Amino acid sequence: MAAAMNTSVSVMETAGEGGAWGMALLAAYVLNKAGKETLEDYLNGKVFANEKSSTIAPDKKDVDGLRLSWSATKQVLALSVQRWRR
Repeated sequence: MAAAMNTSVSVMETAGEGGAWGMALLAAYVLNKAGKETLEDYLNGKVFANEKSSTIAPDKKDVDGLRLSWSATKQVLALSVQRWRR
């Protein structure tokens, strides 16, 4: 993902918990937020404040390789569409 977005990506130890846990967090936020507390502030201050994370910075080689792969995929798809339209 870091290469695809060309930016650093942080992953929490709880990342493997999945969508259901994320939905539970949103519900907890709606029920427990303080006044006009933003979701970002709620998560940073109450949910992830003491969690460990790993940050991965994009590697130029990976970013360039991914872009080349996307370019090749786009060309193959364009050829497929041309053939399909015939």
